[in-house]
Amino acid sequence: FMKLNSGKTKIILLGTKDLLKKCGSLQIDVGENQLLSSADGSKGVKSLGVKIDENLTMRQQIAQVRQSCFYTISNLGRLKSILPVDVRLMLVKQLVLSKVDYHNALYVNLPACDVKRLQSVVNAAVRFVYGAGKRVPARKLLIQAHVLPVRYRIRYKICLMTFKALNGLAPVYLSELIKMYVPARGNTTAVVPMDGSVPRRTNDTLLLHQPPYNYKKSVLSKRSFTYAAPECWNELPYDVRCCEKLETFKTKLKTYYCAIFYQ
Repeated sequence: FMKLNSGKTKIILLGTKDLLKKCGSLQIDVGENQLLSSADGSKGVKSLGVKIDENLTMRQQIAQVRQSCFYTISNLGRLKSILPVDVRLMLVKQLVLSKVDYHNALYVNLPACDVKRLQSVVNAAVRFVYGAGKRVPARKLLIQAHVLPVRYRIRYKICLMTFKALNGLAPVYLSELIKMYVPARGNTTAVVPMDGSVPRRTNDTLLLHQPPYNYKKSVLSKRSFTYAAPECWNELPYDVRCCEKLETFKTKLKTYYCAIFYQ
């Protein structure tokens, strides 16, 4: 019973390329007007500032973020000589990293080449902060600025959403997508940490059930919250997962990812 404005409403069909070839156009009635799905869904639509294409590759969104961030960094570069380092870092976090982090949970399990394009934005931002050239390795600058790489920032967001879903701080439709792992009596489960250390066996009750990944299905299923949430959550150490307060969890979570990155 939502009242739609036909002039502000767009339709897009989402799916794999092979599946979309089998589908025709979709038509809905909005008042006296009829709306058809875009003939060229590859152009995508924008929802809450996020550019979504028909295959959910997120490449148009990443291109949009890169363009906006590099434009901001270029403008800030004109003021570099009169801004102290702490002010540059503050501006980068507020004007650049905030754009990279906006809805970054949608980037989970994207191909490494796409994540690398976002990482180039973060690298350029920290080089601006410390006045470093393009050939200066960004890793040391990231550590100095206490800024996590994009791949960890994405997992941080997924874990934060999972914590909220488990503690009644997220919408119900998110909480319904995950469920706790219940080991059989006397059985244990193996958890492989992100740092590559020896898998630990545990029977704690703070793990999530990890649905099996079917390679015959679309790789998009691996990017769903149902799959990504248990994958990221179960990698965390017990002392992080057992936090009861949100602020404590956020602090320990960032400390954990920083420790892995600094190794």
